[in-house]
Amino acid sequence: MSSGYRRQSFETHDPEAGFGFRATYSTFPTGVYSPRHRHNFDQIRLILDGAWEYARRRYGAGWLGFFPEGAFYGPARSIEPGHHWVIQFPGPSRAPFVSRAEERQAQREMVESGATFREGICIWPDGRKQDGGEALWEFWAGCRISYPRPRYADPLWIDTAAHEWRSTPIEGVSAKLLAKLGENGLTISLIRLAPGASMASPGSDGIVMRFVCEGEIECGGHSYPAPSSLYDPPGAVGEAAYARRDATLLSLQVSGPTR
Repeated sequence: MSSGYRRQSFETHDPEAGFGFRATYSTFPTGVYSPRHRHNFDQIRLILDGAWEYARRRYGAGWLGFFPEGAFYGPARSIEPGHHWVIQFPGPSRAPFVSRAEERQAQREMVESGATFREGICIWPDGRKQDGGEALWEFWAGCRISYPRPRYADPLWIDTAAHEWRSTPIEGVSAKLLAKLGENGLTISLIRLAPGASMASPGSDGIVMRFVCEGEIECGGHSYPAPSSLYDPPGAVGEAAYARRDATLLSLQVSGPTR
């Protein structure tokens, strides 16, 4: 990983719902590189500032990428320093999902056995090279990875700045509906709260993941400044989120089956 790359990790695992996610808020320098690869889970990347190049196309502040399970993407390289959110969670195939702690433990054991990691690639003691994420998953699971047939051939890139803020029935709350995708019912939105506005948990039959991108909210007696994450399991009707100052949240809702 390039010098100057820093990240904060957020993670939830909900055995009852059969769901979990891993999220990172990262500060990245120029030159972070990732080879072309794929995952057996879905991934969202929201670029807050700075810029990345994916397969020779440039994406800067405000661009959101959806990387569907099974679909190849990249290579990728940061071309301007900045910040971004990366969120990973089970896709429609519901492949076993490894936690960050389990992944770190697997990497330690692999390194102790002689493997090395460099720019997203695992180099085994015999010199064989393998995508790093794939190698970690196989070591953790104890079996060969099986990628689902891609439901989308390529990543979907969304220019969030081209979407207009729309008023909602809740005073002081506006939203940008960015996408509704697939049988998981994945709904991607940006939510903006004006100072003094409050918004209750959606209370849906699905799962809601929210990430504070700007500002600060209060919920359940706790303060959530940017960057922070909140998780609502199926059917949850939790405390309302209250904004003392302008706040912007990325909302991901999965309304499909959770097992």
